[in-house]
Amino acid sequence: MIDFKYHVVSIVAVFLALAVGIVLGTNVLSGDVLSNLKTQTNDLRKEAQDLRAQNQQQQNQLSNDQNFAQAIEPTVVAGKLSGERVVVISVPDAPKSVRDAAVKTLTYAGATVTAKVDIASNYDDPKQAATLDELLKTLGTPAFDPTAAGDVPARAAAILASALVGSNTASTSPTPDGTTPSSASSSSTKPSSAKASSAAKSAHASPSGSGSPTSVSDAAVTVTDSPVVGAPRPLDTTSTEVLAGLTKAGFLKLDQQPSQFADLAVVVAATAPAKQPTASPAPDTSLLDLIAALQRDGSRTVVVGPVGSADAGGLVAQVRADDSLSKVISAVDNADLATGRIAMVFALTPGAAGTAGQYGSGQGAQALLPTAGLGPTPTPPLPPSLSSP
Repeated sequence: MIDFKYHVVSIVAVFLALAVGIVLGTNVLSGDVLSNLKTQTNDLRKEAQDLRAQNQQQQNQLSNDQNFAQAIEPTVVAGKLSGERVVVISVPDAPKSVRDAAVKTLTYAGATVTAKVDIASNYDDPKQAATLDELLKTLGTPAFDPTAAGDVPARAAAILASALVGSNTASTSPTPDGTTPSSASSSSTKPSSAKASSAAKSAHASPSGSGSPTSVSDAAVTVTDSPVVGAPRPLDTTSTEVLAGLTKAGFLKLDQQPSQFADLAVVVAATAPAKQPTASPAPDTSLLDLIAALQRDGSRTVVVGPVGSADAGGLVAQVRADDSLSKVISAVDNADLATGRIAMVFALTPGAAGTAGQYGSGQGAQALLPTAGLGPTPTPPLPPSLSSP
């Protein structure tokens, strides 16, 4: 039988063996192995310090570059949008700082901001669709209404876009019997020199013929040529009532009631949500419908957002992922920086009409700045030693 004394002796033996092992291990490590470990640790520490120094140097360089871009921003964009009228529309959660900076840059470029519109969060809330539908029934009908019956977001987009930018677009989308409806134009059209051609896809036409919308890509998006800058187009009574009705119902907020239609539109996006419920989040069709309607009604439309707006779930990312919109709508994913705002102006210039590009440094960006609107790049003269034999 094992007694208590045996247990005590066994425990003492175990701890004694452990102590001896530690002493022996320490003596062994104190030789070459310990020396090698110290050398590796010092090397890693120096490498980390070098990387931190390089990172700081790059951060300083980026900061200097942005400071330089911000300093020359007014000069670079000056006169690019002279005589143009632009409406700035902020979607829910879009940073006010980005909107205000965009407005300032547009002013530098010579544009007149007709209105700053904030879209309320209930505008694209499915739970508010019935309320919005009832309100839309009391508001004016846009001159060109491509929406299917029951498609509340698309109809709201068509009515709001028509109230902000007017309409010079005739319906060229085929009807179910294959014919083309006659031209419909509003009482407030754009200058007669403005030309518009409708996209190949029909407006929210269901492949099954049921009339239910499939996606925002099915909307008729128009690529417009550059309109000649003309006299302001005063807002008509219907458009004024539409904006007042949507504002009173809380679906949008106006800093002031616009008195004239805009020729250009800038939509300010928010940063993408930090957490996505799925790997491929569903697109916000209400906002995409509005962007498509603005372009279709004859305005040059650009979507801008801060760094992160091109991440999954962001509005810029959604525009770039839509095959129909990305062909006619330019998007800038770094409008919180001076370089992004310069890209915004160049994308709005008459030279960029009929073209679209994706600009910035985020996912899906094609370039930092558009080439259209920059003007011809002069060829530098050759040095005297090379200009003649």
